[in-house]
Amino acid sequence: MSLAQLNSNIVQPSSKSGASRFLLCAVFLGLLASRRWAQLVSPQVWCEDGWLIEGFIKHGWHEFLLPLNGYLVLIPKLITCLSLALSIYYYPIISTALAWGFTAFVGYAVAFAPTRLNGKVLCAISIFAIPSDAEVFGLPLYTLWWAAILLLIPALWDERITTVFFRIALVIVGGLSSPYIFIALPVFYFRAFCYRNYRSEKIVAFVATIVACIQVPFVFLDASKAVPSISSVLQNVIPKFCGWFVVGNLSQSSFLLWTAGLVIVALIATYCFCGRRDPSVWILFSLYLGAICSSIARIDPSILHPVLAGPRYFFLPYVLTFWILVQLYHIRETAYLRIPIGIVTVAVLFNAIPVWTRWHNDLQWAENIRSGRLFPMYEFKVAYDGSRNSNFSIMNSGATWNALLRKDCFVSPTYLETLPTFAYRIVGTDDSEQSDNARATLGPVITVTPHDAFLQLRAGNRIRFRSGKVSDCQRMEVVGFSGIFISNLPITTDWVTLEFSNSKLPPKFEVKVIDQGQGVGEWSTSVD
Repeated sequence: MSLAQLNSNIVQPSSKSGASRFLLCAVFLGLLASRRWAQLVSPQVWCEDGWLIEGFIKHGWHEFLLPLNGYLVLIPKLITCLSLALSIYYYPIISTALAWGFTAFVGYAVAFAPTRLNGKVLCAISIFAIPSDAEVFGLPLYTLWWAAILLLIPALWDERITTVFFRIALVIVGGLSSPYIFIALPVFYFRAFCYRNYRSEKIVAFVATIVACIQVPFVFLDASKAVPSISSVLQNVIPKFCGWFVVGNLSQSSFLLWTAGLVIVALIATYCFCGRRDPSVWILFSLYLGAICSSIARIDPSILHPVLAGPRYFFLPYVLTFWILVQLYHIRETAYLRIPIGIVTVAVLFNAIPVWTRWHNDLQWAENIRSGRLFPMYEFKVAYDGSRNSNFSIMNSGATWNALLRKDCFVSPTYLETLPTFAYRIVGTDDSEQSDNARATLGPVITVTPHDAFLQLRAGNRIRFRSGKVSDCQRMEVVGFSGIFISNLPITTDWVTLEFSNSKLPPKFEVKVIDQGQGVGEWSTSVD
């Protein structure tokens, strides 16, 4: 049996048993785990996901109507809302599980929806093998990029299958989660014209128009748009969006990137020429071209990078490149290209290996949440690039954190009382005035031993601290309160202010700062 025959056998939905479909979903989850295993074993809250949490805390259901970075994001907000309703304490793992379930659903929909795609299972699997950084895999916030794939399905729908409700649902969910609806909308109009004998096409186009109109005031009034120069487009689009797809993670040679990029361009041009009488060919090409245009309309392509700067902007272009290669493989007239396509595909898979997965630091979400309820105000970091020195943070009053924990479905106040908390909070820039007032009351006594420092403090006192080079060599103990307070100290090369205002602290107490580092000048601490 030839490869083409084998592929045609495995992609026919009608021949799939329920067990086989379940197995395919397991394959999707396995591929997802291989790309973002760290998010499963050490789930974190990432980037603007923290803003969504604060938004639902402050605005409730009204948060669904507020834009994030210039557009509505229905699916990420739905995941946040459901996760918060269940548990703030276990929010990272619950939201991650929901995001992974949605991701598997997207793969399932691509594999089994009645579209004009050939090799649908291969198309679904290829989504998980794109050769860019694993940024968009497994995170609740970035399900907005996976939601955009839901718009590809009705855009490539087999017009002879006139069922309309599933397509409408996909358009609504995808369109209210991603600005890609503006790329898909002309396609729906094109379908309504080409297949004008099918009433269902007009209905889908009408619904897509309504969804796009809802997004209009958010997307086009947002200031964070780029108008790249022609020279930037000419210099960067082919090597980054085409060449990097094949070899960019293995070699950044300009010659190789341009050569590989032109090969991809030639294959796409061949696909369009051979299928020039097939509307679905031009639809897929338009979606691909639109995906690139939507990316460079957001950020200048000279800045974009598939690994270091905005990998998410390469997600849809790389997915659609894979799909075009799969379609070209199935065209009989281009059977002579199957070996070159196979070689390119193997190169792409090898190209994905260096960026297949990524790791991150644990920013101790649960520990911070249960600590926050014991402070007047409490702010802590959420993940940005995977390191401890993240740029995003969440800040709320202790009363707010306490109220959220009391509504938690999985933890009780009694259980929380048995767990250690941070004795200090890291003071942010919003507390500068309070910091000046706190300094006026400070009068701690410091005793220094060869490796330890003992500080006599009062509740509310503040100290300045830095760890020097990043390492886990410093610990802190509140003398006489073993097991009550967490011994971790922040790991930071910059000075930070630690305020000891946990309500469990006595009026006067002694803090022991323990240095286990080996390097000279590895850490230092001082008192304001």
